[in-house]
Formats: sequence, C-alpha cells, structure tokens
Amino acid sequence: MLLNILWVLACMPIVTIFPATAAMFGVVRKKVLEKEINGICRLFFDLFKENFRVSFVLFTIWLGIATFIYIDYIFLEIQTPLFQLGFKIVLFIGTFLFLAISMYIFPIMVHFDLNWRYVLRNSVFLALMNPIITIIAILIFIINIYLVYIFPVSIFFISSCTSFSIYYLCQFIFNQLPSLKETN
Repeated sequence: MLLNILWVLACMPIVTIFPATAAMFGVVRKKVLEKEINGICRLFFDLFKENFRVSFVLFTIWLGIATFIYIDYIFLEIQTPLFQLGFKIVLFIGTFLFLAISMYIFPIMVHFDLNWRYVLRNSVFLALMNPIITIIAILIFIINIYLVYIFPVSIFFISSCTSFSIYYLCQFIFNQLPSLKETN
C-alpha cells in the first residue's frame, strides 16, 4: 500500500507518470529478485531520479502516439460506414500493438541498462515474440483499469499488485535473455 501511495503522489504532476511508474516497477523488481526490501520510500525516489530521463523521453513519445490513436477514434466517428470498418480494423490492431509494447516498457527499463531507443526496440521485439505472456499482461492491465474505474479508491492498493504481476511475467522472459546487460 505504501508503494501505491508513493506512486499516486509522484504521479500528481501528470508529466511524472512514467518516471513514477518506472520507480514502482523498479521497487517491484527488487522485491521479485531479492525477496526483501529495506526502505521502500528511499528506493522509490532513488529509482525515480535514476529513470527520470529515459522515462520522460518515453512519456513524450507514448503521449504523442496515444494522442494520435485518440484522434483516430474521434475521426472514426465522422466517417462513412464502409470506411469505418477498414479503419476500425487497422485502428484496433494499432491499439493492440500500442498496449502490447506498453506492457514491456517499464520491466525492460528497470531490468536492463538501456537507452530509450533500445527499450522501445526490445519492447516491440518481446511483445511480438511472446504473444501469450503479452495477452496475459494486457488482460491484467485492463482488469486493473476497470477496477480503478469502478472503485477509484482501489488505486491505492491495486497498482503495485498489477506491476508485480506484469513484472513477474516478464521475468520469465528475462531469464532466457542472458545477452542483455542487467542493471544493479
């Protein structure tokens, strides 16, 4: 619950959502790999600062793509029905790929010492090469969003559980990738 509260507070300025989420995933990573954490607050803010630059660049890129997808959904409503069907299919595939890649960004960012280009490249690669884990991670994320929508107070305890579940799934994949350099 403390990790969720730290995450919510760090997300208050909207532009810090990605650094805060990266910090939350970093704390979860430490918990998964080391089983015990001393000083969640300090670890969270250290990871927040450590991942700020890379996560802020990714936030800017992801915000641009999300805005583009949102505008496409608005544009879809004013088109003819025949055009809508083809456009809906393309937009659905694009949205699914956006979500699939999103599931790997934070786990890769906190697990490996990579710049933002390699984080994106590896997120695309892992999303496409692991469809079952990707679909499970997306379902976990969608259930989290739905629960927060239905019970807004759940944001104070469910987000770290979601990040734990997604990171835990990604750790299975990471264990098979010894060629990339892990962070300390």
